[in-house]
Amino acid sequence: MTFAELTAKVLHDLPGFCPPGPLTKAGREAARDFCRLSEAFEADITVSIVADEDEYDLTSELQTGFWVRRIELVKINDAEISSTQYEFNTSTNVLTLDWEPGENDTDAMVVTVIYIPNSDYSVELPNDFTEKWWQYLVAGTKSILMFQPNREWSDPQRAALERNEFFTGIALARRNKYMKNKTGVLMVKPRPWR
Repeated sequence: MTFAELTAKVLHDLPGFCPPGPLTKAGREAARDFCRLSEAFEADITVSIVADEDEYDLTSELQTGFWVRRIELVKINDAEISSTQYEFNTSTNVLTLDWEPGENDTDAMVVTVIYIPNSDYSVELPNDFTEKWWQYLVAGTKSILMFQPNREWSDPQRAALERNEFFTGIALARRNKYMKNKTGVLMVKPRPWR
């Protein structure tokens, strides 16, 4: 589902006419918030390791217009690297290892990252992502628009309902992310009162 199809669904439910500028901005803001809060937008980045090199820029491996929010996992030679063995600078997307790899460590490094669109809102999310979460992205866009005061499309009561739907989608996306590859019965253990 393209971004244009998502905005068409938003226009269908707005109480009044909304011009394309605010609609596009609200849609991209909702998509960015969804990715940031749910951490559901992840990818494996493969980086070639160079002997005696400890800094690796992940920007070139990302889709244009996105930045890394957090590193989920780092593997070298199929062995997981502890988070204490590297540092990551989110403003530059540079991963710095605490050691310089030797000649035996020249396999590829696989970095699983959580990433989100840049703040300029100029990029589109992949279609498979928007198709999976479109109803929640639409709800988030509608809530942003309907919360705007003194607009033809304002409706604070409906905006609150749409915001709840948006956060329901975020919760489902987080649950799907953390349930991936897990089987068996889930149990919730209550915390004792103190």
